[in-house]
Amino acid sequence: MSEAQALTGSIASSHVIKWLRAWYSEGMPDAIDLEIVRQMLPSTPYGAGVREIKPPVEIIGEAFEGVLARDPDDHAVWGIAYNGKARRERQRFTIAHELGHFILHRSQKQSFNCDSQSVHTGIDGLRQIEREADEFAGNLLMPGDLLREWISNQRIDLHFLSAIAKRFQVSFEALCIRFIKFTTQRAILVYWDNGFVKYEWRSSSAVRTRARIRRNGDPQEPLPGTLAADTSVEQEWDGTEMSAAIWCPEEAAHMKLWEFKHSYGARDRILTLCGSSSTVTAHVIESSRCSCSKTPSHDHGIGLGRTARALTALISSSRTGNCRYGKKRAMTGLPTQPIDEELQTLQRDVQRMLGRCLLRLQQYEKLMKAIVAHHEISVSGSPLESNQAERIANAASKTLGTLVGTLLGTYVTSGEQEDVAETDTPDNIISFKMKMSLRMSAEDYDRTQKDLKELVLLRNNLVHHFIDQHDLWNLDGCRGAHDSLVAAYSRIDQHFEQLRGWAEHMDQTRRVAAEFAQSDAFRDLVINAIAPDGSVDWAAAGIVRALREAADELAVEGWTPVAPAGRWIAERHPDQLPAKYGCSSWRQVVHESRVFELRYREVNGQRAAWYRAKQT
Repeated sequence: MSEAQALTGSIASSHVIKWLRAWYSEGMPDAIDLEIVRQMLPSTPYGAGVREIKPPVEIIGEAFEGVLARDPDDHAVWGIAYNGKARRERQRFTIAHELGHFILHRSQKQSFNCDSQSVHTGIDGLRQIEREADEFAGNLLMPGDLLREWISNQRIDLHFLSAIAKRFQVSFEALCIRFIKFTTQRAILVYWDNGFVKYEWRSSSAVRTRARIRRNGDPQEPLPGTLAADTSVEQEWDGTEMSAAIWCPEEAAHMKLWEFKHSYGARDRILTLCGSSSTVTAHVIESSRCSCSKTPSHDHGIGLGRTARALTALISSSRTGNCRYGKKRAMTGLPTQPIDEELQTLQRDVQRMLGRCLLRLQQYEKLMKAIVAHHEISVSGSPLESNQAERIANAASKTLGTLVGTLLGTYVTSGEQEDVAETDTPDNIISFKMKMSLRMSAEDYDRTQKDLKELVLLRNNLVHHFIDQHDLWNLDGCRGAHDSLVAAYSRIDQHFEQLRGWAEHMDQTRRVAAEFAQSDAFRDLVINAIAPDGSVDWAAAGIVRALREAADELAVEGWTPVAPAGRWIAERHPDQLPAKYGCSSWRQVVHESRVFELRYREVNGQRAAWYRAKQT
């Protein structure tokens, strides 16, 4: 995206949908899995500087709808909360709305509290970001290309739109708003709040032709002679035909439109839809009652509170007829396409179970990358941070199969495996290396290797071949697929728990190592070459270095008297004494080290010990 092109909710949602379709490869479900979106975003260009978006949490509140907030203690972590009292479709829109804030607005604020006040305060800037977040949510949850394909050349009614809303798992009201934005016909959407117009939407065709509803006052009330105003008619999903001039004063007397009506639980909450035979005549998909009868619209901001409202959609028509409201639309002979509710339910169960499996696999891969990156700590010629950053980046680029190959033989090892010889480091470079490993018997190692290879194969089948292996368009196929996924999840979860145990083992080892690194024993090991068991690597011992320094100062014709050297060292390196190395005298140190020659000379009638470095 060029710098000149501002990021909008529509652009951001289209990119997220493209990433999702690439991730699924094929067979992406109609209902967007927001859990996958949440986990995916931090690793995309839209998640720069963010390590994690925490799983959404449920909060019970009245005016509260949703919150997006940054962790004050860790600015690389964000979290989402939603109203637990809301319907599931509304909760999905709320979460998508907050993800829109995350992508579009998190650089502007540290938190977003979305409620009725945040939408209707009259603050232009605040209203704008709420509209932008809604635009993202609507485009994400109801992809325009799918909606356009589904409504193209179809005859629309409330049954048809309700079925689409169920497929997307969004509210009926939100779907109707989205439909108006995509229909090529003249259409008007009117929201009524307790019997008065709240706001209205018009399709692009209606705007071009200046179609608008008749005004009868301020505030606007339902027009007499319409289904919206008739309290005796609660439901009319099949539609009734009437004169278009009742709604639109500019329409000629012979013009007709179809009006549909749906009443919510409260009598002041109504939905009406009308339109032409080419656009609105029913292509019945489902005749069940609207599943979202108590879900308010999200198109003008997620925080609309609990205000009761109604929706009236008017699509102009050229049909003629008679009766009180016009001729009732005939249903005889129209094509029907009933959807098997049990099959739909099973398909959704399969989708959810597959999502659980893939998310668990992602958690497994993430934990394995951490083990591969951190089971070894080494410093050689460059800072520790840069060495570890390189290891982390290297692990992040590996696939699960490559990670398993790396883990085996490095962290997970067999008792029969020989340790790999360390690469020699030049003498002029200070190096340090600590490596942790989990050593198994040869039998356990072979079994673990086999199990991990089977896990890689299971992962590849789920990601690349699952829909080829199962027929998801019949009940038996869906049941078999679901049973297979339940078994797969159990297997993946067992591997995850095993890996978590390994990670805890590694973490415990790191803590022990950190405690040891702060101890005197570690200092003696690194500086004085004294191992915890008391053995000494004399060539690297601090006391040997001190003897060499003393020789440089006190040597006579290449030989240094031991006693004066001891006194010289005691003054300058008081911690380098024979007792520290388990010796009773300086002569014993010279002898035990095996790096010096020791001779005795007569000096002023007394026998004295002298030393020099062994000649090579």
